[in-house]
Amino acid sequence: MGRPEPGPGAEATRFERVISGEGWIVAAALAAAVLLAWVWLWLAPPGAADMAGMAMMPATPVEPWRAAYLAAAFAMWTLMMVAMMLPSAAPMILLYSRFARKAVPSPFAYLAAFVLAYLAVWTLFSALAATAQAGLVAAGLVPAMTLALGNVRLAGALLLLAGLYQLSPLKRACLDQCRSPLSFIMRHSRPGPRGAWRLGLIHGLYCLGCCWALMALLFVGGVMNLAWIAALAILVLAEKVAPAPPTMRRLTGGGLVLAAMLFLLAGCAKAPAYDPAAEEAAIRQVIANMERAWNRGDFRGYMAGFKNPDVVFVSRGRFQRDWQGTLDHYVRDYGGDPARRGRLHFFDIRVEMLSPDAAQLISRYRLEGGGSPQDGVNTRLMRKVDGRWVIALNHVSSAEVAAPQGR
Repeated sequence: MGRPEPGPGAEATRFERVISGEGWIVAAALAAAVLLAWVWLWLAPPGAADMAGMAMMPATPVEPWRAAYLAAAFAMWTLMMVAMMLPSAAPMILLYSRFARKAVPSPFAYLAAFVLAYLAVWTLFSALAATAQAGLVAAGLVPAMTLALGNVRLAGALLLLAGLYQLSPLKRACLDQCRSPLSFIMRHSRPGPRGAWRLGLIHGLYCLGCCWALMALLFVGGVMNLAWIAALAILVLAEKVAPAPPTMRRLTGGGLVLAAMLFLLAGCAKAPAYDPAAEEAAIRQVIANMERAWNRGDFRGYMAGFKNPDVVFVSRGRFQRDWQGTLDHYVRDYGGDPARRGRLHFFDIRVEMLSPDAAQLISRYRLEGGGSPQDGVNTRLMRKVDGRWVIALNHVSSAEVAAPQGR
């Protein structure tokens, strides 16, 4: 089969000339896919939180690295990309559909290959975005319920990055490819279904190069904020179909840079708003991360919950400041065989906020199995250092418990 060639009148750009005959079927299918994705996004909050394995109560720690959370976050991002990106890709898809109908006996097979390749690029982006989301939640940089950066300076830095990228030559080059469907198809089209897949892949990569920074801004307004999602989707569509693209690109870039400056100035001028419930949730998340790190044998990850290097440990009538020595002790005495370290569990956790950057935490803990099973109480002074909660003082009152006897 030869590659799709433009027929008579292919140079026409008016919408009604592109959408003709079976083109209405393609347009209806695209509209249905986009509509279903938007309906899901509309109905998802707050249900998406449950689907993603997020806790509805702020006191319950989220486990962002669990497979269920990652899978649900990936599904959410994939549907979001369908809702946001297919409308802006519609002119290219519809024009290619018209070419394929005139050149090959199985136009829908070619069109399916083209669209699936395009979506494959954004599916890969969705996997990366879901992983980034999990990392941000685990680090306490975004709350699990809104998925919006709470740090004004970090949000400002992301706005600045997006604004500067809008003004870059790479953005301009990618946008030019996306705005010229006819010349793009003529330049990159190849024979056969593989050629259709290749064309969709190339278009997806150019589209990704054009829009990745705007997609990253979802973390500024909130990944669960439907109005913010819609605003970015409209901006992406306008960039590709509105007249005077250089002017729009420069205005958007300049506006984002200006917004970034305002965010950064606000972050320097005043302390962020104090939300005791959010801070308590972040503290509980630190303890949950420590528990999971211990149970998978990641002792450095466990020690990341303590202030390094000057954490104070108090137990058995003694105190010491030795972050590295404590890590070495854990590696030496509990490392290697999982049976040696046992399973650690923190429970009955009580947090009392003392100030915006200090809290008292009291909890019970149990170390089951291992060489010396223990049960006891932790009293901890938590401090917020560089935007992250860590244990500054750790008091342990423990008692060894008898290990179960084998039969």
